[in-house]
Amino acid sequence: MLRYLSWIVSIPLALVAIDFAIVNEEVVRLALWPLDGAVVAPSFAVVFVSMLVGFLAGGLVSWLSAGKHRRALRKERARGDQLQRDLDAARLHAADLEKRIAAADRAAGVAAAPSSDVRVMSLR
Repeated sequence: MLRYLSWIVSIPLALVAIDFAIVNEEVVRLALWPLDGAVVAPSFAVVFVSMLVGFLAGGLVSWLSAGKHRRALRKERARGDQLQRDLDAARLHAADLEKRIAAADRAAGVAAAPSSDVRVMSLR
């Protein structure tokens, strides 16, 4: 569905851009003020390059501002992984203790206590 929406938006925008390029073929001279040189280019190229530079600058600013969120996500993911490892180790330790208790009970001749029916949900 999203792919169709992308085509519905992209095709008219491409047609408008092509029409803009055909209509604005005039050559413009851009003086680079602090420098002595000037650039001669079609007006549509100047507009498209300006839009591209603005798009890339906006993307860079957005990416840089999201850095703190990416860092927090990495930290929380590492914390979740550590907690999962701790939980797995605790389960192994509990299983080992249950085996040792059962072995000690058998050695002492005591009837085995019913095992608890506690279920632990996995974090993954």
